[in-house]
Amino acid sequence: MFSSVRVVASVIRSDHKAVVEFAEHQRLAGKTKTVKLNRKVKPTQHAVFLQHICTVRLDDAECPDSDTQTQFDTPTDTALHLLNKSYPERAIAVTSRNPNCITTGTPKNRLMRSG
Repeated sequence: MFSSVRVVASVIRSDHKAVVEFAEHQRLAGKTKTVKLNRKVKPTQHAVFLQHICTVRLDDAECPDSDTQTQFDTPTDTALHLLNKSYPERAIAVTSRNPNCITTGTPKNRLMRSG
């Protein structure tokens, strides 16, 4: 009925042992690494963004002869360009062995060293 049965000794002093049964062969999970994208946000970046957004004119980019889809895409493309220019994306590696409290916005080294 089970593909794998193991008897495990107790970690504390006891006369009992645990029986662990698996319906399928369980592969031991190794360390998996996931790369996430993150935008670091600082007050100086906000100031630069606000300075730059004052100079942007959206009505200059519109062309009355363009199709409807282009007219909808133009403000979105402009907003994404401003976002990428002011708050660039950075790749952060998060592994399966990191605690759950570590996310893409958490400074990993400082948190791990603090215990």
